[in-house]
Amino acid sequence: MVESIKLQLFDYNPLIPQSDFRCGNSKFSDNVWDFNGFINVEHLSGKRLMIDFEFVVDKPKMLEVIKWFMHHE
Repeated sequence: MVESIKLQLFDYNPLIPQSDFRCGNSKFSDNVWDFNGFINVEHLSGKRLMIDFEFVVDKPKMLEVIKWFMHHE
């Protein structure tokens, strides 16, 4: 059973541009975003609720585009 938790995953506000807003339990500038605690499903925890951007860390422009895409999805 999936419990709905009324937590905001991102605290981005387009009226106040800032480059390091919250993404789950992490910040936008972090290379691993952790969403543990936002979804209460028994079989989803740990690495299954993390997005790891280390695969593209050597390409900073691509990294930023991918992070913004993930933020908007």
